[in-house]
Amino acid sequence: MTGRCKNIFRFKPFVLCHDLSGLKVNTDSVLLGAWTDATEARRILDAGSGNGLLSLMMAYRYGRALVEGIEINARSHAESLRNLALNPGLAPRIHLYHRPLEDWNPGRPYDLIISNPPYFDRPAPMADEARRQARHGGSSFIRALMQLAGQYLTPDGALYLIWPAGRRHLLLAYGYENGLFPARETMVADYPGAPAKRTLWKWTRRRQRPYRLETLYLHRPDGSPTDAYRRLTGNYYL
Repeated sequence: MTGRCKNIFRFKPFVLCHDLSGLKVNTDSVLLGAWTDATEARRILDAGSGNGLLSLMMAYRYGRALVEGIEINARSHAESLRNLALNPGLAPRIHLYHRPLEDWNPGRPYDLIISNPPYFDRPAPMADEARRQARHGGSSFIRALMQLAGQYLTPDGALYLIWPAGRRHLLLAYGYENGLFPARETMVADYPGAPAKRTLWKWTRRRQRPYRLETLYLHRPDGSPTDAYRRLTGNYYL
């Protein structure tokens, strides 16, 4: 990919071009990357890596980890390669591949898998194929993701993802089907009293007790960010 980037998002540790990828820089991805704990991980998979945001977050925060990203959309994949070129200090520990999740056969297990998956099932009324793929295909993608995690996570590994709060039953069904158990769940709401729209999940291959269930509020009633939101994302946002 050549030419100048028109839309650069600047984080504290890196910059990101998001001209072409279907999923632009968004709160969901930043929350997930900041919430994920990969302290012990040495091999990480970013499933549905898009423009490379989560791959860059993992490589920046965990300096001993090697990160692989897989993305089905050609434009998003090309943009993720551009983003590696924009961040040469992190690029050597990130390897990106253009292929569907269903065809991915890594050969070796991962300590951690992270994903901001597409979660809409109905076809999108939009001409942009990259955006359609980034937002739709929920049931098929999440089924493939859970199968991959059940097969290729190390015994102590973890799967981290973000998912609509109203579709919890689907996620639980696919997780249990593949020998995975929820270990932590954080409901994300815009402000106190508002219903949760998204949920951050940690899944493991071993049933863990106690199960951690929490709520994260992003804003106060006056619209200002909460202290919890600031603490969580403070290492990334300018």
